[in-house]
Amino acid sequence: MAVARGVTHKARFYGQSHWLTIIMMFPDLAETIVKDLCVEDSKALSAMRKCKALAREIKIQRAPVWPTAPTAVLPAKNLADELVDSYLDTSETLYRVLHMPSFRRDYDSLWLLGQDALPDKAFLMQLKLVLAIGATTYDDTFSLRSSAMTWVYEAQTYLSEPGSKSRLSIQSLQISVLLLIAQEAIGLEAHALWIAAGALVRTAMHMGLHRDPTDQFVASRPRLAHEMCLRLWNTVLELALQSSFVAGKPPLVSIDDFDAPCPGNFDDDQLMPEVKDPLPKPEQQFTQMTIPIALRKMFPLRLAVAKSLNDVNAQVTYEEAQKLDQGLRDVYKDVFRTLTRAGLIHPASAPRFDIKALDVIVHRYISSLHVPFLEKAQHDPTYAFSRQAAVDGALRIWRAASSSWQRAPLGIGAESIGGFANSSATDKFGRFARCGSAAGFFRSAAFHANLTVAFELRTQLQEQESLGPAMLRPDLISVLEDAKHFTMQSINAGETNVKGYLFICLITTQIYSLQQGMGSDDTRSAILGAVEDALDVSLNSLEIMRRAGAGQRVSDSSLDSTYATAMATPPGMTEGYDSQVRCSDGRLASFTHESITDASYDVSIDE
Repeated sequence: MAVARGVTHKARFYGQSHWLTIIMMFPDLAETIVKDLCVEDSKALSAMRKCKALAREIKIQRAPVWPTAPTAVLPAKNLADELVDSYLDTSETLYRVLHMPSFRRDYDSLWLLGQDALPDKAFLMQLKLVLAIGATTYDDTFSLRSSAMTWVYEAQTYLSEPGSKSRLSIQSLQISVLLLIAQEAIGLEAHALWIAAGALVRTAMHMGLHRDPTDQFVASRPRLAHEMCLRLWNTVLELALQSSFVAGKPPLVSIDDFDAPCPGNFDDDQLMPEVKDPLPKPEQQFTQMTIPIALRKMFPLRLAVAKSLNDVNAQVTYEEAQKLDQGLRDVYKDVFRTLTRAGLIHPASAPRFDIKALDVIVHRYISSLHVPFLEKAQHDPTYAFSRQAAVDGALRIWRAASSSWQRAPLGIGAESIGGFANSSATDKFGRFARCGSAAGFFRSAAFHANLTVAFELRTQLQEQESLGPAMLRPDLISVLEDAKHFTMQSINAGETNVKGYLFICLITTQIYSLQQGMGSDDTRSAILGAVEDALDVSLNSLEIMRRAGAGQRVSDSSLDSTYATAMATPPGMTEGYDSQVRCSDGRLASFTHESITDASYDVSIDE
């Protein structure tokens, strides 16, 4: 039997991959909200309006002026070093955008500029986006949020300047990719990420990155330039697919739209000028590209899942869902074997960021694939596998996202493999999920997992008949308790939307009330009290956030006075910037490598 369903909310349509589709499975909660919580002059409604007013005020405080002219202002070098390391150890391990040795070289050169020299503007914008993304995992409270927003605004201003033809280059595409990742991480224009990802796909196609370059491969062309094009297209595809899944929208990309092959299994240090004719390492050998390649291998299957859930006329049958499920699991097992051979599987060790991210991504697709069948599984044992698969996937997601809910026996080692530094991967991934935007893939995956677990608990309660309190799986109950802590941590890290926290508190209270056998009136009273308490906690957190205000920005004392342009923007910087002196040898090499932006190999389009 086929299942087709979506949700229309505030004049927007959301497909089945969106978390709203699970909330629609709790109609009694919606009735409680309408009848008891949205009553005019009620304490709950008044507190909710205060929360919204505070949220608007906080957003105004944080927002930089627009347009924000690009400057050479950077944080102190020790802080910048930490943020760069944070980015390279997290986002870059999953979404390959930069050639790390070349970026490191140009980053180090930046701090050696003389007083009269100016850095390359494009590289500076790229660096600031790297700093912004790195700031999301710098600490548990995202204390650099306002500074990160300023850096993102500068990059947006830079990309919005006239001269679209000059933007059709590898370097500009990398900036655009970093901008999209930063916007998702920080929560800027989060509602439009799917739209921006579509524009990114079209830009990459316009530059020809979607075509197989083998036939046009020139022997004298550096292997680095070839691989960077493949890596960038790989990342663009991944961002387009993930954004469509989070937004509940059609992917609007097809396997027939491109023939560019998967990137090679190279470590970055193999793609250096002094390395002649490098050969990719065997697929079974772990490298800095193992995880991105694994995602690419699963791309056709994940794309099919997204289309089956979000395309307007798609109707996935149970048999088709099972086939997609098995295909994803088979590819994931192959990756797991590679990780085992690389010595990354250790029961007592913390998982690496990229491996935890892969775990969440795979199980988000598997769990979401089975959600449309959960209601049928309540009454028909034919769909029992979907019920188990959805819940198991949700638990895997939550185990990865939550730093306090670590109960599974499996751990994946955090050693430095393939050049990535060891930097407390468990904490880094937890921060990335908590501090990131609610519209980001990993944070939304965590919320989706919470709702899936809650629905399973509700189903268990409906199935049981007992004279005493119903027995529920303790691991599932602990997820909801931990979810309240998780969502409150997100608020403490700067999230201004408190609805996720309120809903978790609401549904947890309802489940406990049903477990105790309370009547409908007592249950509604308990829910109302829990929501009012949650709103009091939220109001207090938002008040603290509002009072902090501009104090969230990097203070002047944190800027490094040894950097010639760190304390002020020299006259003429914003006009004719690219014609200024860039470094002692006349220019600052491109962050990817000078061979990529050499006139012979540039992918920019001159029409």
